[in-house]
Amino acid sequence: MNELRPKPSTPGKTSCLRGILTNEWMPFVALFVVILAIHFNMTVGLADDAIYAAVLGEKSLWEFSKTNYYTWSSRQLIEGVLIYIIHYPLLWRVLDSLMITLTARWIYRATGPSDRGNAPGWIICALCAMYPMAHLISAGWVVTTLNYIWPLALGMYNISLVFRLTRAERVRAWEYPLGLLATLFAANMEQMAVGLFIIDGVLLGWNLVRKKKASAFLYGAFAIVLIDILYSRTCPGAAERLINETNGWFPEFGAVPLWRKLEMGFSSTIRDFAMYPNLTFWLFAVLLLCAVWIRTSKTSARACASAPLFVALFFGVLGNDPNRPFNGLCAVVESIGQYGTAIRFSNVASWAPDIVMVGLVLAILYALWHAFDSLQERLGAILALTAGFGTRMVMSLSPTIWASGDRTYCYLYFSFFAVCALLAERTILPSRSRLRQPVFILMGALSLAALINTLALAL
Repeated sequence: MNELRPKPSTPGKTSCLRGILTNEWMPFVALFVVILAIHFNMTVGLADDAIYAAVLGEKSLWEFSKTNYYTWSSRQLIEGVLIYIIHYPLLWRVLDSLMITLTARWIYRATGPSDRGNAPGWIICALCAMYPMAHLISAGWVVTTLNYIWPLALGMYNISLVFRLTRAERVRAWEYPLGLLATLFAANMEQMAVGLFIIDGVLLGWNLVRKKKASAFLYGAFAIVLIDILYSRTCPGAAERLINETNGWFPEFGAVPLWRKLEMGFSSTIRDFAMYPNLTFWLFAVLLLCAVWIRTSKTSARACASAPLFVALFFGVLGNDPNRPFNGLCAVVESIGQYGTAIRFSNVASWAPDIVMVGLVLAILYALWHAFDSLQERLGAILALTAGFGTRMVMSLSPTIWASGDRTYCYLYFSFFAVCALLAERTILPSRSRLRQPVFILMGALSLAALINTLALAL
């Protein structure tokens, strides 16, 4: 009897399959397919989607843009695209999935050269898949994603170009005009404009200080951001909207002093990431601790790297326990309300929440400094978090800081994803530490859990 023997694999087919799996674009193709599947589970036409869908039946694009400019918003570019895309749900599903995928791709290009293999791509795509898409349903899927995800994606294209130019990498001629157009659209969204102002401004200064010169693109992109910010600040519709939204959402807003508004933005941002259960911050805390533990044996650095995880566990878990066995921790979390922590300089006890949060920020910055070897990586990680934090802090100046909800954290989430990718790729991935495999298993598990949760909520 002839033995049944497995057929030898065909070398050509094996090589072809290996080539597909190791291709640098493969992670992004996989992310696009997954995000597109989620988009087909989304119901469009809800909330403001229905309002914008009716626009072209009543007004021309010019009439709509002119009315909005004088009565509502400075986002003429974004809303001009929105009133057309809203009529093509299938096209929106494809384009919005593409925008999320391109965001991941341009984070990949911003954080390093394209010839470094596809492992960083898988890391970045897994991280971007963790974004809680359910945050973007509040004003309707199409309206909210056009106002947040599309400026994010095009803004990341700008950021990827300025980082590549700073690293003296090759940029093709056609990318310059495309990058300027992307910047123009992205900075039409006020929060994204703040992030671009911080990153482009710092990198422009860095190039001038280090190289005594900067690319014409850096000057042009930064000028466009400044023009967009000036346009939004002088738009009569924005001023009119501020009055209406103050009356409707936060009547006392005008009486709140500026320092308290800033504290309100600061404390609410820290609370919602570090003092509430948040998968992204938990993963960041684990990656930061592991990276610092691998990189240095310095006690102060390891202690500071432990702080985010301790805060996330003590305040994010124990401080939110409904049974309140740790009443003091609960009191700190609950002290952050509509007016921030309501800190009073005459009452030292009221300083406690802000002391904890400021201490957390300083610990993160100190730990990040020790998580990387090169100055560029250290400053890049700190710059990414600063820009992301700035996009949320600008909401301190808006009476809709609470009404706009979780969607205002969109850019900060992706800042954390970029920093997590740097920690995983530059410190943990090249190491031979026993922490390496558990960390990447944890990252994959959290990404899968977040995807399943998004799919369940994206109705």
